[in-house]
Amino acid sequence: MLMQNTKTDTEEFFVQRVDMDISAERKFNRLTGRHPVLKNWSVWSEWSPCSKTCGFGIKSRSRVCLTYRSRSRLRLTGCQGNVNEESICKTLQCPHRDLVPNCGVRAVPMAVVGGNETRPGNWPWQVALIDSYGIFYCGGTLISPNWVLTAAHCIAGIDHVRLGDHHLYIDEGHEQDVAVKSTYVYPGYLPMNNYYDIALVELSNTVTVNSHVNVACLPTSGRDPSEGDLCYVAGWGKTDEGHPIGSFKLREAVLPIAAQADCSRMYAGHADITDDFICAGYLVGGVDTCDGDSGGPLMKEDGGVWTVYGVTNFGDGCALPGNYGVYARVSSYMNWITQTLNGT
Repeated sequence: MLMQNTKTDTEEFFVQRVDMDISAERKFNRLTGRHPVLKNWSVWSEWSPCSKTCGFGIKSRSRVCLTYRSRSRLRLTGCQGNVNEESICKTLQCPHRDLVPNCGVRAVPMAVVGGNETRPGNWPWQVALIDSYGIFYCGGTLISPNWVLTAAHCIAGIDHVRLGDHHLYIDEGHEQDVAVKSTYVYPGYLPMNNYYDIALVELSNTVTVNSHVNVACLPTSGRDPSEGDLCYVAGWGKTDEGHPIGSFKLREAVLPIAAQADCSRMYAGHADITDDFICAGYLVGGVDTCDGDSGGPLMKEDGGVWTVYGVTNFGDGCALPGNYGVYARVSSYMNWITQTLNGT
């Protein structure tokens, strides 16, 4: 690269030489009475923080042209002013509320829990997965106006989803039926042992958010509930393991988070309870999720905002003493969820 021309012809001759020899430098000094001005770029600065905390943004860095005088033979490079460089950046592990600011907010006050029928609108992010015969078979959670979080074992047979529902077989005026555009099963899902049992459903249309339909928040890094924290589950599953069909009306229950070590011992020989699972329930039994609740949310309130921390996966029976329910830990899959929602 050539340096910028200076004022005199002599200097112009000099600065166009990329590799200056000693005689040229002496000639320059004798004619001008001063040493040549050399220029070179500084090192790049650190990248600036991404302009967006979620999704795509811009980061930048800069360098400046350094000016100094030389008394020895040097290799010259040309530069002028400052240079700014920009690049696309993306934050994957980011707060879901940055993407969906009003997630996790309910318009209906909290009702009594503990295995009871829920109040209509109590869980506006609760989703019913419907097959081609119009029959409900699994639950899910609305996590954006056109995405549903559910279990991977619930994907087969899905025809459409229903939002804002309470009684499965009575039109109450708040329901929204939406067709499915695409389904995404977590890579590596192993149906034989329930590992990585989580999936996403992309809807063909954006749902209308109202008092009976809203999205739940997704967890941020390091914010999982702790042992003993009370969480809530909801679904249209069986109210007794021996019943042939599930509940017609949406039900809810409160469950404490179980110690991971206790849950691992409980399922020893049947399932390996890795950190990608979260367990909840009572040692005495009596309250639990059951058949038909699969894919639904395990959720907790944080400062008036509800977050889905688990996806209903499996259990050894339903509400039996000494058996916890097992849920896919949503925080373990946040990178994949964010990438899929962003189409990357």
